[in-house]
Amino acid sequence: MMVRVISAGVVVGLMVACGCGGKSENRPMGNRMVGTPPTNAFSPAIPPGWKIGDVGVSSGALPEKASLADYLAYAALNNASLRAAFHRARAAAERVPQVSALPDPRFTYRYYIEEVETRVGAQRQSFQIAQMFPWFGKLALRGDAAADAAREEWERFQVRKLQLFNEVKQAYYEYYYLGRAIAVTSENLRLMEDIETVARARYRTGAVAHADVIRAQVELGRIADRLEGLKDLRTPIVALLNAALNRPPAAPLPDYPADLPDPSVAADDEQLLARMNERNPQLKQLDAEIARRSRMVELAKKEYFPDVTLGVTYIDTSNSTSGRHPPDDGKDPVIAMVSVNLPIWWDKLAAGVR
Repeated sequence: MMVRVISAGVVVGLMVACGCGGKSENRPMGNRMVGTPPTNAFSPAIPPGWKIGDVGVSSGALPEKASLADYLAYAALNNASLRAAFHRARAAAERVPQVSALPDPRFTYRYYIEEVETRVGAQRQSFQIAQMFPWFGKLALRGDAAADAAREEWERFQVRKLQLFNEVKQAYYEYYYLGRAIAVTSENLRLMEDIETVARARYRTGAVAHADVIRAQVELGRIADRLEGLKDLRTPIVALLNAALNRPPAAPLPDYPADLPDPSVAADDEQLLARMNERNPQLKQLDAEIARRSRMVELAKKEYFPDVTLGVTYIDTSNSTSGRHPPDDGKDPVIAMVSVNLPIWWDKLAAGVR
């Protein structure tokens, strides 16, 4: 009975060790931790310092008087390619605890179809549990490489966000320019109509020649034709802006913007270059890729070392039926086991390092 208690304790201890060995620490990714993605999936897509309530936009509609901030927030919430990039980053973050955990322990049950007769009784069945432990440092390297891969995807998401915002801004500026051009041309047309009316009135009194009236009418027609051309441009520009917002091409947009945000930047060229080196997500993505590939080289080198498997086997043994009852009659054996794989195919391992 004591042996059975000890063997059960060994099994429980091994299982606890397996569970502890599989625990991985969170690693930083951007401004948050890998393995703990935000509950609001698209909060990182909104520009820094903005809140949905501040810009007055939701995922369903634009406000009646939408600013550039509203358009950017709407695009961040609705653009399909940005949504895909963000979920790729989240999926990559979930790889970290997967690759840095121990493999599943293996439980083996054996039933002896023909019982094995021994001096102390017949062996009827056995139970074995074993856990494989990768060589020192392998799990950590796998986790770090996965964290670097997650940072790569996170920076790709940031790149796509900046690209999307640039697309929205370009289309927004075109939309603003079109509105201002139509307004100015409409005012010019109204003024030209007044000039043409005055020219005809003065012609009737003989104050101007007929050629002056003709010139006024020709200019009036030219401005009217330009106004119609500007109005025709609304359809492709609206379609371009709607495409960035992931809306139907002909979806109605709010009125033309009344003004533009101040684009001035309080920094000289050296400061701008310094900020680019510090904040450019493409450079950060390359840094993460370099780090990941370096860790993969180190991991390939560790494949030269074997992995170790530890286990324990418990054999259920009945009492002896020979008529003799030795002192250890019916004793259940407990067997400790250790095994290693043999990394002998060096050509394969060397190719992995290369």
